[in-house]
Amino acid sequence: MTAVLIVATAAPMQPAVLVEALERFRSKGATVTVACFFDGAELGINPTLAEVRTFVVAAEKWDVRFRKALGRAPANRKIWLHARRSTWLRQQYRRADLLVALDARAVHTVWQMAQRNTRAGAYHGLVPAQKALAANRSEPVGKRLERRVSAAAGIGARGARSAAEQTIRTALNKATGRRVMSNPAGAWLWTRAVAAPRIPDRLRSKLAVRLHDSAVQAGRPAAGGRAASAAVQRISSLATRADVLTKAAKA
Repeated sequence: MTAVLIVATAAPMQPAVLVEALERFRSKGATVTVACFFDGAELGINPTLAEVRTFVVAAEKWDVRFRKALGRAPANRKIWLHARRSTWLRQQYRRADLLVALDARAVHTVWQMAQRNTRAGAYHGLVPAQKALAANRSEPVGKRLERRVSAAAGIGARGARSAAEQTIRTALNKATGRRVMSNPAGAWLWTRAVAAPRIPDRLRSKLAVRLHDSAVQAGRPAAGGRAASAAVQRISSLATRADVLTKAAKA
């Protein structure tokens, strides 16, 4: 019997779609568990379709180490930190045959689970998971293994990319903050950086506004103006230029 573990970080907008998928899983002889990063009672799932539990660690059970880890972690990793603290959930993902991220925020957690249960297929979304379950019954072992490796690599890439993007955003916010821009050397460095070649207009414009705002908050509006001006000279889109100058003027 195939064991399916679905990880959800929020109740789906269309609960009927989830119920229909659970019915299909059951019709194929699979047992399904839904692990929720919210109150699982919100789903109102019939217990005959799936076991539904919440894996959020209650605040009163946070120790100092866990609290510090949550404080340092990007948003998507926070979910995984809760998941790995749950003895019940660890048992579920270690015995699962299919690991399913119901939504984008669950991808990183499912990716982490797949690293610890390498024989399970990992999927983002109910449709790919249902197709995988159907294929499991007809594919040769070699083809099945190839497909599982491909699926795990795909969700791994999405999970890693999501984690990397979150880490980059966090690092950038810290590196361009008020404290850095209050330092003449830091302001000079970022004024040069924001005018560097080959930076996409979208990123350059956001960085310019961020630097300008940080400089103003640090009491160095002139430094902010220089950073914005340096960026504008490198932005090719007239609309984006105007947007940067408008936002800088409002700061």
